[in-house]
Amino acid sequence: MRKFFVLLCTAVSLLTAVSCTKDAVTKITITDYRVHDGEIDLYVGDVTYLEIETTPAGKAALLSYSSSDDDVVRSSEGYIMAHGPGYATLTISSTNGKKATLGVNVYKRMVSKWTSGASSLEIAPGYTKSFQISVTSAPDMTEDN
Repeated sequence: MRKFFVLLCTAVSLLTAVSCTKDAVTKITITDYRVHDGEIDLYVGDVTYLEIETTPAGKAALLSYSSSDDDVVRSSEGYIMAHGPGYATLTISSTNGKKATLGVNVYKRMVSKWTSGASSLEIAPGYTKSFQISVTSAPDMTEDN
């Protein structure tokens, strides 16, 4: 009876190991077009989905995400949320220990939107383009004239 129990436990262990190995993530690849040299640039308030591939394919739902600094960036289920200016490392992990890391630079927005009449202009830090802007000031409404 004891030999049967030992053989049964061994067989169950081997079957479990084989089934876990078959479904295990062997590689995590960050394929997002915005990632350059292992880093991505975001602005405070940005929320974006990070494109990731797994080997075998279709295992992205099994991944977990952690940030080296939650005050800078947080992530959940593939979404990255930029909370404050700074730098953080995002780690994407599988249940069997495979990992990928991504550096996240978060910048404070200097000018997010300027609107005048029927036209509008959005400016982001680092964007260099010359514009001619004409400004007409309205009379000061705080004084009695």
